[in-house]
Amino acid sequence: MWISILNHATDQIEVADLSEYEKETGIHDAEELVGKWLKDNSFHNSFTNYMITNDEPDIYDHNTQNYIDIQL
Repeated sequence: MWISILNHATDQIEVADLSEYEKETGIHDAEELVGKWLKDNSFHNSFTNYMITNDEPDIYDHNTQNYIDIQL
C-alpha cells in the first residue's frame, strides 16, 4: 500500500510505501493504518490531504520516501 500526501504546511507532496509498516503493526484496515502512520510521523490532519493506492505513484523515483516541492 502506498500513500501520497499533500502537506499544506510544507507545500510538498510526500510519497511513502506503507507495506513494511503494515507488517510491523499488523493493522490491515487501510484507514486505521494510514491514521496511525500519519500520527506516528507527526502529520497534522488539518494540514494534510492524502491518497492511498496499491501501486506506486507515477511521481515515485524508487527512493524510500520522496519529497516534491510544489507551489500551491
